[in-house]
Amino acid sequence: MEKNGFKITVENKDEFSQLKRANGVSEEMASCHTAFVNGYVIEGHVPVDLVKKLLADKPAGVKGLAAPGMPGASPGMNTGHDPYTIYSFDAAGRAKRYAVR
Repeated sequence: MEKNGFKITVENKDEFSQLKRANGVSEEMASCHTAFVNGYVIEGHVPVDLVKKLLADKPAGVKGLAAPGMPGASPGMNTGHDPYTIYSFDAAGRAKRYAVR
């Protein structure tokens, strides 16, 4: 993300699961990393181009994007080739397909 112009601050928090849930990340959408970018939540290994698209488009009602679990073909994983789905979700945790990679 830093190579793509994002400033990164890393925090390890004991109550991170509560912080995720309070920001619309359901158990089904959960992954290993959570980022907060300009008021949006980015959960897991979401490709940078989709983060930039979200920030540019500012879709109504969307709280964030998630790549649930740890998809092998996602950025930074590189352990698989199977397509995976990136979801958008609202503040209540309702998710819908945003993109497939």
